[in-house]
Amino acid sequence: MSVQDQNFWIFLCFGQSNMAGQAPIEQQDLMVSDRFFSMATTDGPDRQLGTWRKAVPPLCRADANLGPADWFGRTLLEVAPALPLLVGEVVRSEYGGICGHANPTINDMVNRYPNTYVVSSEGCLPCDDYLHFSGEGYRLLGRHYALRYLEATNPQLAEVCRKKIASANIKL
Repeated sequence: MSVQDQNFWIFLCFGQSNMAGQAPIEQQDLMVSDRFFSMATTDGPDRQLGTWRKAVPPLCRADANLGPADWFGRTLLEVAPALPLLVGEVVRSEYGGICGHANPTINDMVNRYPNTYVVSSEGCLPCDDYLHFSGEGYRLLGRHYALRYLEATNPQLAEVCRKKIASANIKL
């Protein structure tokens, strides 16, 4: 089964001088979303070949200018959905969690911030300090995080994951 990450899009912009960009970079071009990245195709003072960097122009190489890929990406970001924010509960009070009193505040975050999802710590047992989870607790919490992410981004895949976990008799 092939799964496409709906929240990570890669576009390859091929071309010559027009694609690299020849227009002067203005002040308005320097304000870039924290969600917009480009992969460096050359080394330069603000880039290293093959690494991701915030997509501040010039995108192609350090000696290029403003090109169409700059505003192509920005325009898509204006309409593309931000990733979900996953907020995990701490060790619950009923398991002796010393910070369990924070869970009502954590659970209220969905009412304050759009696209926020709480990850339940139900069934996630603590270690001896009652602040951190045990190994079993972390394994279960990790499954809860994965399922919550999939429920937010790909409900169909979440159901596949849930069935696979159940068929393996793994605790949820």
